[in-house]
Amino acid sequence: MRRCPGKLIAAAAFAGIATASTWMAANSSSDSARIANERFKFSISEAQFAIRQRLLAYQQVLRGGVGLFAATGNRVTREEWRTYVNTLAIDRDYPGIQGVGFAKQIAAQQRHAHVLAVRSEGFPDYQIKPGGDRDEYTSIVYLEPFDWRNRRAFGFDMFTEPVRRQAMIRARDTGAPSISGKVTLVQETDQGVQNGVLMYLPVYQTAVPPATVEERKAGLVGYVYAPFRMRDLMQGILGTGQLSSLRLEIYDGVSLQAEDELYDSADPSQPQISSAFTVIDRLEIDGRTWTIRFSSLPTYDAAAIDVQKPRLILSGGLLVSLLFSVVVWSLLVNRARARELADANEQLSQAKDAAEAANRAKSLFLANMSHELRTPLNAVLGYAQLLKRDGSISKWQASAIDTVQRSGEHLLTLISDILDVSKIEAGKLDIVPEPVELSVFLDDVADIIRVRADEKGIRFAFEAPSDMPPHWVQADGKRLRQVLLNLLGNAIKFTDQGQVAFRATYVATSRNDVRIRFEVWDTGIGISGEKQGAIFKPFEQVCDLPHRSGGTGLGLSISRELLRLMGSEIECESTLGVGSRFWFEVSLPALDVDLSQAHATGSGGSLRRTAAECSHCG
Repeated sequence: MRRCPGKLIAAAAFAGIATASTWMAANSSSDSARIANERFKFSISEAQFAIRQRLLAYQQVLRGGVGLFAATGNRVTREEWRTYVNTLAIDRDYPGIQGVGFAKQIAAQQRHAHVLAVRSEGFPDYQIKPGGDRDEYTSIVYLEPFDWRNRRAFGFDMFTEPVRRQAMIRARDTGAPSISGKVTLVQETDQGVQNGVLMYLPVYQTAVPPATVEERKAGLVGYVYAPFRMRDLMQGILGTGQLSSLRLEIYDGVSLQAEDELYDSADPSQPQISSAFTVIDRLEIDGRTWTIRFSSLPTYDAAAIDVQKPRLILSGGLLVSLLFSVVVWSLLVNRARARELADANEQLSQAKDAAEAANRAKSLFLANMSHELRTPLNAVLGYAQLLKRDGSISKWQASAIDTVQRSGEHLLTLISDILDVSKIEAGKLDIVPEPVELSVFLDDVADIIRVRADEKGIRFAFEAPSDMPPHWVQADGKRLRQVLLNLLGNAIKFTDQGQVAFRATYVATSRNDVRIRFEVWDTGIGISGEKQGAIFKPFEQVCDLPHRSGGTGLGLSISRELLRLMGSEIECESTLGVGSRFWFEVSLPALDVDLSQAHATGSGGSLRRTAAECSHCG
């Protein structure tokens, strides 16, 4: 026992020396890594700043073009446009830009006269591409420099391509610059193809952009735009020297999927090598989100990091000795603590079991109570409907019966909402996909809301594609309808004058599935910015008292959870006193079979009936 203090002192001295040695080696290595990391981040900041500044410069080029149209009363000739672009000296001062052009908006009835006018300028083969009849055209009429590559885009109607159209609509409706998603420029050939993007700025009939979206649509003349080939653009901005030791990857959107890749500075023929430093960041540029990944190359890692192998080996050996001593000491000292932790874990396990049992009991209670309450409520609502048909009742009695019916329906909705919340909390709410005919489904939802809008005396607008396949999809019609009716019902409820609009658009389609965006917007009371985060919480109602009647505060919370089960998320934009817009996107498997014809011939009838039933539930 007397030797124990000596052993303890020796062990403490060994531990102290080992700790000091390890700290010195680790501190040296840490300093080297920290300095290298700071240099890496500084290089990233320089590259990001250069990209932002160059894109801002390109915006100014487009604004100059818009100013030229404003100064000439929107009567810019081809020669004047060529002079303007040549004056910019874009090859010297704006490297990376493919050109600067103007796309003119042309009404269907003006198409023939427009084509003849351009041909008379010395372009006998001019035509709007692609051909076909449309309500309006947006043809590229000016594009300088007018070289062999840009001539391939002459007459192209960019509004026919979905990715370009999305950016053009955003520019038109906001009056601000807008960058498109990933596209392949029509200037590309079979060799050296690069990913591309386009930047748009709208030209209106007036020098000052109109105040409202509708006025901007009506007053649109066309777009000043610039196409970019991404590899040329990045080399024009960063050159080759800045990327000699770094790898830069740019993706369109928030994912790092290969199909979203806009640019990769690495040579695809070279093997991929792990990097010592990697940073992922996002750039918000003119309505688009770019995800940027910077990685260090081996040349950077070798020059920036001092490996110091001898020190690391020494510190590793000392650290192993120290850890061995600490483990032995810990085993002796912490045995009692281990027993205490075991007891605490046992108590936690018992508490967990009790909580799970309570949760099961709650679910069972809510299910039983739902059944017990629904039965008499359905009877009350049924008798209320029968009494309303009695022509002998007085006006006061009819009003009282309406009150009974509304109260009963509200209570029934509250019961259903609470039961859904309980299922969501227990993880027992499932999405059950079934065949749904989109046109019938959307018309049913619109018809329900149209009646409510008429009762309140406000306008209701419904827009949905009618000729774009597929018409049948696999979806949980009941839950999707529940979400849509909640959003539309809220819009009707909180709009006292003006209109409520409902739109379904195809974001993307393929042979196997279809991605649909559903949008609901209104001219109602709106939601302040600080309260928008609270509207999706259970039992939260952020509106004023006159609009709270008839609501449970559960609808948006349930809708959000239902959409998350469908792989989606509700988005919201709102301005207090102006109105709100809610939207979400869902991907639904497409059905190749025409179920309506199958039903007409006597086969597939069960699928047809299932779709019809889904379109009326909710």
